[in-house]
Amino acid sequence: MLPARVQLVAAETLASLRGISREQLLEHEGLDFLWVFNVGVGNSRELRFWTGEIASPRQVRQLKISEVVRRIVPRRELPGQYCGLRNWEVGELLRVPRQTLITLRADLGAVIHDGGVWVPRAAVERFLTHRWIYGQPAAIAPGRFGGCQGSGRVVPPPRETTRSGNLKVLTT
Repeated sequence: MLPARVQLVAAETLASLRGISREQLLEHEGLDFLWVFNVGVGNSRELRFWTGEIASPRQVRQLKISEVVRRIVPRRELPGQYCGLRNWEVGELLRVPRQTLITLRADLGAVIHDGGVWVPRAAVERFLTHRWIYGQPAAIAPGRFGGCQGSGRVVPPPRETTRSGNLKVLTT
């Protein structure tokens, strides 16, 4: 059984849960899954399977990609909270090592905000939508960069000030 907060698992984890090898999963059973994402860099295939489909496959077949992605990416509803995920949270969500995450920063739209590296929620949603490997990824409505709503307060979108390597430095 997987912890409740785990949303994506690697092929090795799913194969272990099913009691088969990774190769067997990818050859046969992996084709039965609809909600599979490739989080690899370049030509590498690093597949991640959605735990919602693993737990109850029949109940999630009719969902659209935008709904699945919204269920995968955690939402913050705190007043004044930045509408995004910390760098390490994205690594945990995607189940990728730190070096892969550093390489993916540009694709993810990572920014420096309040002294830390953040990835806007809308950017994570777009990333997963474009990395969905089955079907045609539908365009999702990009949320406003910093427009999460908490208890009535809307955080204004940050402004880009300078560049630092492959990260944007933002101020509010």
